[in-house]
Amino acid sequence: MRHMMKLLAVVSLLVCSSQLSAHGIPADAPPLAVLKITLGLTDKQVEDTAALMQERQAAIAPLAEELKAAKQELNEATNSDDPDPLQIGTLVLDVQSLQQDIAGTKADYDAQFEALLTDEQLTRLGNIISVGRAVRAAHALSEIGFH
Repeated sequence: MRHMMKLLAVVSLLVCSSQLSAHGIPADAPPLAVLKITLGLTDKQVEDTAALMQERQAAIAPLAEELKAAKQELNEATNSDDPDPLQIGTLVLDVQSLQQDIAGTKADYDAQFEALLTDEQLTRLGNIISVGRAVRAAHALSEIGFH
């Protein structure tokens, strides 16, 4: 099974790499250029995806700043000489709430991006996601000492 996952990952990476090379896309190409080729996006889909990316960033940036501040405040509260359990509990809930808000924003973005795609593109996207998981799993196996 391990060898099959590694083989799948390597073959998929080679196919994607050769596809990108065949289309003249350099290895350091921007993500949208890579997705245009690998998913077969139209120019309109690329424009819509870029707009979604900007909207997502605009929505997440303030939440990320709030999360950073809440984590810092939580760290300070837990490391104080006289920690207040109520304050710490409130801050933990604040951190969790902000993390959920960010996750919800990302999920909304994913759904909007998927809505832009054709059935064939959705199938390609699913395959790419599966390969990514296989690559991560193969790496994890390697990290814990499996061949």
